[in-house]
Amino acid sequence: MKQVPPIVEKTLSGTDIPPAELKMINKFTRRKLTADEVFIFPVILCDNEIDRDYERFPLKSLEALAPMFVGKTGVFDHSAGAKNQSARIYRTQVVSDETRSVSGGETYSCLKAWAYMVR
Repeated sequence: MKQVPPIVEKTLSGTDIPPAELKMINKFTRRKLTADEVFIFPVILCDNEIDRDYERFPLKSLEALAPMFVGKTGVFDHSAGAKNQSARIYRTQVVSDETRSVSGGETYSCLKAWAYMVR
């Protein structure tokens, strides 16, 4: 798996948003948004660590899921309505941390997403 260093590691807004990120965001907007109109943030969606239900996502599953999340919206609750949809994922990447191991002994890997919200 090719590792590309993530550009955004924290919440950014305004002139801190790289033009390349804004270009990706504007693929999902009704009108072209400016950097002053949005803020972006990273989110870990899932990983290969065993969870409380004794389930995990193997690396191949994380890689398969990555493109499926692009363009999806996030919600604050579990309501099926669109009213509380607040953020949209515009980019994903499987990221591995060679300094960390999961309980099964593999290198820690996660599906990381970057989302934007309109200010």
